[in-house]
Amino acid sequence: MKDMHITVIAPYEGLQKTVKRVIQKQQPFTYNVYLADLQEAIPIIQKVDDKTDLYISRGGTANVIKAHTDKQVVEIPISGYDILRTLLLIQDDKEEAEIIAFENISSDFNEISQLLGIEVPITSIHSAAEAEPAVIKAKDSGRRVIIGDTVTNDFAQRYGVEGILITSGVESVKQAFEQAETIRQVHLFHDEEKELFKTLATEMDESFLVVRDKEIRFKNNALKRLEHQIDVSHLVKQLFEQLENKMPSNEVILTLYDEEKPYQLKVQPLGEKGYFVIYIREIEQVIPSFCSPFQTDGLTLPLVLGTKSELVDRFDQLVESNDPILILAEEGSGERCVTEAFLANRWALECDLRKQVEMGELFQTQMPLFFSHLHTLSESKQKEWIDAATSYKAPVVFFCNYDVKKDWFGDRILELPSLTARLEQDPSFIRTFISRANSRFGKQVIGLKNTAAEMQELSQRHSLVSFRDLIFQEVEQAQASHIHLEVKQLNHEQDGVICLDLSKTLDEMESEIIQRVLKEEGFNQSKTAKRLNVNRTTIWRKLK
Repeated sequence: MKDMHITVIAPYEGLQKTVKRVIQKQQPFTYNVYLADLQEAIPIIQKVDDKTDLYISRGGTANVIKAHTDKQVVEIPISGYDILRTLLLIQDDKEEAEIIAFENISSDFNEISQLLGIEVPITSIHSAAEAEPAVIKAKDSGRRVIIGDTVTNDFAQRYGVEGILITSGVESVKQAFEQAETIRQVHLFHDEEKELFKTLATEMDESFLVVRDKEIRFKNNALKRLEHQIDVSHLVKQLFEQLENKMPSNEVILTLYDEEKPYQLKVQPLGEKGYFVIYIREIEQVIPSFCSPFQTDGLTLPLVLGTKSELVDRFDQLVESNDPILILAEEGSGERCVTEAFLANRWALECDLRKQVEMGELFQTQMPLFFSHLHTLSESKQKEWIDAATSYKAPVVFFCNYDVKKDWFGDRILELPSLTARLEQDPSFIRTFISRANSRFGKQVIGLKNTAAEMQELSQRHSLVSFRDLIFQEVEQAQASHIHLEVKQLNHEQDGVICLDLSKTLDEMESEIIQRVLKEEGFNQSKTAKRLNVNRTTIWRKLK
């Protein structure tokens, strides 16, 4: 605010002239000065209020202005000099005089008259309507002189009583303008501060908007850029529906969707005037560091579930469940395809429970969750995670091998067959893999030429997913109508060397080493123990 525009409404002509003399020396202001008393000021207020920063007036007229604007009103005071001059003026006729004025003037008169020992009856009025009855009463009491404001003087003259106007001198007008300057400085400080905060809010990298009464009042630049990508108003509408049109008293975090992509909306109350700030974050911004977006395996549900009615029926029962579900299978058996169906194709987060996971931060995302390696935790930790997932609002799927306590999940368990079991039950999925590979690579392969023994060996070495990848690899290179899936020796089977997956736990790696040596020694535990330089009890305990 460079200049403050002031509207001065003077209730009598002399004050108007005094104001004009004073304002010639006031630099930081622009002015309009009007002559109007009490209700006469209302049309002026209605005309100039939009352009006015501050009003200056006096007595009852100042009270009228306050009642008709929300702008600040500075009153021209009745100074001690003004009161003293008036009292000295009427001291010879004090027995026949009476002061009739608005309370903000009469109270000052009362104090100074007592100090001077000039006792003059004082009547306080609170509105212009009280002035006329007060003047009539004073006249009937034998008063010949009425001291007061403009309205009192008007009635005194009307009823044939001498009226003396309480005037404000130059020092009083200057005092009012000094107060106006103080207000201007305060406004200037707050305007600069407000502009700074507005600039900071506008330029913040995080997208947010401010609402009040469910209407958007402010958007920062980051949110305006986000509007080019998503329908922000649709997300906000969803938010109000989720909150049942009742804005929260504390922070609330919700995950909502725009065109099937999730966004996190955080709502925070802003002050006490009904404002709320809503942060809109793309889901990539809020994924905890120990998680990753859930990835499916590219399989289809009919292929994974097969034609075995028992497995299909079990899936149909579980897909309606709102509680955590456990999938038991070897990794790569189609667990991700099934999980995608359980999570209704929604975006989800994947979390490996072998890592250091912050439960509170994870559940705050409100995203569907896929947990792996539950079996690596202690029983108490397993129970803690299952209990937390049960009270979680979004869908949760746990995936692991068979080393878990199934009772905690009740009947919410789906067991997927191994590749070996699938080949025994219904090998038609091979045809599906070949057909899709043909479609992708433009080939015309019609089958495999592996022996039964080779297929048995392949089923023990591969999961459903890696078996599919092997078929795709061979079809891509095929030059004939049939392909042969080579039973390659794994790297860890060459030259007595084993490659360990260091993402596994120590117990898992030890078990893998023992299993490898046990197989090489013909499953003879004594030879295995001797080769590993441990006793048979240790081998038995670690394989338990």
